Amino acid sequence: MKKMLFILVSMLCLLLSVGCGSDKQAAQAPAADKVLRVATSPASPPFELYLKEQNKFTGFDIDLINDVAGL
Repeated sequence: MKKMLFILVSMLCLLLSVGCGSDKQAAQAPAADKVLRVATSPASPPFELYLKEQNKFTGFDIDLINDVAGL
């Protein structure tokens, strides 16, 4: 039983470490060339809201996205 648990934990660690590699092309691209695409539904205030008068989106989710993107 302990041997099987050890094997399962080892395989889990191996699978989790696969995503830790680096992509050399992505590391060389300047930050201005990178595009962050997000999707949201502006139909649920106060999280998202489309202001027609100002022609922009606003709300908690929009603020969070802008903070994560560094805008």
